[in-house]
Amino acid sequence: MKFLCLIYEDQSTFDQQSPDEWQELRRDVLNYVERLRADGLLLDAQPLQRADRTSVVRVRKGNVSVTDGPFIEAKEVLGGYWLVEAPSKEDVVKWAQRCPADEGDTIEIRQIFGPEDFAE
Repeated sequence: MKFLCLIYEDQSTFDQQSPDEWQELRRDVLNYVERLRADGLLLDAQPLQRADRTSVVRVRKGNVSVTDGPFIEAKEVLGGYWLVEAPSKEDVVKWAQRCPADEGDTIEIRQIFGPEDFAE
């Protein structure tokens, strides 16, 4: 089964870190991702740019609006993702619990639809 793990971060935490603290966290996360890869679970992983570098496109009743970030009134923003393949959701949850994320970060795990999900 494939799962998308969405990593939500509190950007203010990063803004308060020293360059050394940020590099240490980055190194820990990269090591974690390499362990996922070495165990054969990782299909893809990508970090995302800061929320203030984003754009949102909304279509409402034929009207289109484009808003450049920051635009979300939320403490946590999407910071990146991992696409993994594992035997069960429980396996992915166990891996997520070992992530060296910052205090307050959140990992949302969502199973990806497979062909069997569309069978009648």
